[in-house]
Amino acid sequence: MGTGRGPAGGSGFASALGGLRESSAFEGPVEPLDDHEHGNDHFALLYEGCDEQFAAAVPFVEQGLERGERVLYVVDESSEGAVRDALRAGGVDVDGAVESGALVVHGTHDTYLRDGAFDPDAMISFLAEAADDALSSFEGLRIVGEMTWVLGDDPEVEEVIEYEAKLNDFLAERDAVALCEYNVERFSPALVRDVLYTHPHIISEDVVAHNVYYTPPEEFFGPDAARYEVDRMKRALLEGTRTRVRLEDRTAELEAQSRRVDRFANTLAHELRNPVQIGQGYSEQIPREAAPEVVDSVRSAFDRIDDMVDVLLALVRGDDVMGERTDVPLAAVAREAWDGVDAPEASLAVDADRTVRADGTYLRHLFANLFENAVTHGGSDVTVTVGDLPDGFVVADDGAGIPAADREAVFETGYTTDPGRRGSGLGLAYVDEFARVYGWTCTLTESGSGGARFEFTGVDAVE
Repeated sequence: MGTGRGPAGGSGFASALGGLRESSAFEGPVEPLDDHEHGNDHFALLYEGCDEQFAAAVPFVEQGLERGERVLYVVDESSEGAVRDALRAGGVDVDGAVESGALVVHGTHDTYLRDGAFDPDAMISFLAEAADDALSSFEGLRIVGEMTWVLGDDPEVEEVIEYEAKLNDFLAERDAVALCEYNVERFSPALVRDVLYTHPHIISEDVVAHNVYYTPPEEFFGPDAARYEVDRMKRALLEGTRTRVRLEDRTAELEAQSRRVDRFANTLAHELRNPVQIGQGYSEQIPREAAPEVVDSVRSAFDRIDDMVDVLLALVRGDDVMGERTDVPLAAVAREAWDGVDAPEASLAVDADRTVRADGTYLRHLFANLFENAVTHGGSDVTVTVGDLPDGFVVADDGAGIPAADREAVFETGYTTDPGRRGSGLGLAYVDEFARVYGWTCTLTESGSGGARFEFTGVDAVE
């Protein structure tokens, strides 16, 4: 059942890194594959404490099980029970994996020291047998090894580094991935340095990085090791400088682009507001009794354009225009926003006593956009509810709701679930930007009646 990945650079390594990048359990950044010349599947985890250890090891194991691989976990510093508990806490069906043979846990005396003393070649032979056995029923072999056994009387440090180097060659030709775990609080700096030299990829402090200091085995043990080390150091220095200069140039370019967008937004707002204000002034002079519906429609259109200018400025210059904070009663500003909603058959229920710290004008726009969204997608007779939460507030409706597949995309500028309906695609993007500026968390779920439910938490409330 093996994938037949073949020598270095094959699909196993790509999937190993890609899986960590996609894993919700692994929170740190994962460096992309681009332009990396060493493709074998050998990781070193440099950790301090069991929390940091399992933060990387658990998603690494989970990924292997999900991909149909057998996971061989060698414990030493941790007990087998501690490893199983950590895996269970991470959502792994440990009992099922053990029963199926997908998860195998060994101690060091069954693996590294199984002949009473450590022998690099014997350990590689053991792993070769384990890989062949795994491929009879699984997609490959995933190895996780705690390395604190090295701190005992046996082996010599040189033998361990020799083993790590040989493991690179082994993994390059097998459907196998290995994660060697080193507790840096217990190992000498000299050994950790050699660990860095012999592992193509490093996991440390929740970051997965391609190792610029990696030394291929033939270079590490060869007579020209010093020359190769100088070449690598020089290459790392030059690449670091080039990357820093590119980043500085890109930052300057983005800052200039941001200034141009800011100037354009200000000009556009000015050019729109002038005719809108003139139109609003003239519309106020038209006797309403002459044509009530027409007059109301004209006034509403001008007000809507004025509000949209505010929304556009907020999307472009969020922190600059929405930074002011005063005490704003939620109930009052919600009702004020509802007064601008053109939906006579719809209803608003407010059960909120909280006062929050925010810019009242832009908070009104937030409610207005949520209400417009409810009316547009929930129907003209929708009921919208505003209520308190322990650390925020909620806006919910009894309309059709927003499909789960669209709940992230609806916050993107210009996105709409129904292009044929009225809507600019800016409303929920504004809601998301408002929450970002104020440090609130906006969560979109389903209401009790099946409609949309927007929860705002982390809100700065007045006690």
